[in-house]
Amino acid sequence: MLVRASDLGIGFGGVELLKGFNLEVGECQLLLLSGDNGVGKSCLLQTLAGLIPQTSGEIRRFGNASLIGAEFGLFENLKVSRAWQLLARRFGPPSETARTAQSWLQERGLSHRRARDMSGGERNVYALGLAALTRADIYYLDEPFAGMDAQSTQVVADLVTSLLRDRRAVVLADHVGVMATPHLRLRLFFGEAGERRFVLEL
Repeated sequence: MLVRASDLGIGFGGVELLKGFNLEVGECQLLLLSGDNGVGKSCLLQTLAGLIPQTSGEIRRFGNASLIGAEFGLFENLKVSRAWQLLARRFGPPSETARTAQSWLQERGLSHRRARDMSGGERNVYALGLAALTRADIYYLDEPFAGMDAQSTQVVADLVTSLLRDRRAVVLADHVGVMATPHLRLRLFFGEAGERRFVLEL
């Protein structure tokens, strides 16, 4: 088990969003947080990752976590190749997921670009690749498919599947419409990794 929440309540700015629910996420497990804007998906991810406190209940965490979302820094002023070099030096040789993301960026000539100059889809692939370099045990992904075309969406889906194949856990929050996308269901939710998965509708 990598994270266990009991009788959990979450909120932000004095507003309680969710209360009294339980969840567990373990190795090779994919948890999909499905819901509209404003229901508490991002707040839940940040609470599970330990960035903001819960309003009630208990969270037990085991192992290392990585939180990925549009609002978090990506070495905005560093070239992709330099950021990659710094993290690889700190965490060691890249995983298969990180190498796949790096190859995708190199094929598109993005190695000498900065994150601030990338499109939304490029940033999402870059962020997931950097996170994979840290070899965390559980990855919290906040709307990783937002603003992406079909090709970039499939790349991110393949990277998530690769994390699960590497025996990592993933908690993924996105809109209801994205969750229902057929090719994501085929390649990610029912992919080759043999992952256990379940959906929490918020």
